[in-house]
Amino acid sequence: MYKEASNEQKMIAQKLEDFEEDYLAVLEKVIDILDLSQKAASIYQSKNDTDRRAILRDLFSNIRLNGNLIEVERSPLVAAIAKKVKKEKELRNTFEQTINSNLTEDEFVNGTLSPLWLAIC
Repeated sequence: MYKEASNEQKMIAQKLEDFEEDYLAVLEKVIDILDLSQKAASIYQSKNDTDRRAILRDLFSNIRLNGNLIEVERSPLVAAIAKKVKKEKELRNTFEQTINSNLTEDEFVNGTLSPLWLAIC
């Protein structure tokens, strides 16, 4: 009974170790793609043709030639990054427009905090 439990414990420990290694490999790949998505142009220019193909494969899930135009579909991870960046830019733009508007400080504070205050009451 003890030997059987010990073997099972070793097997579970090995599975956990394998899982951690797989998880770290995936995490490293995600970090690489995030870095690549931020610096793709400069990285692409410094690589050879084989590496350039790999970069395109990582960033895009589909590349088509439509007449003189190249159409691309982003890979799921790159699409998610692009979506977050777009949202962040929209929020930043909205925030900057609010700051640069002609609202007085009181109008700004009352306009942004009133709905919060009313929701609490």
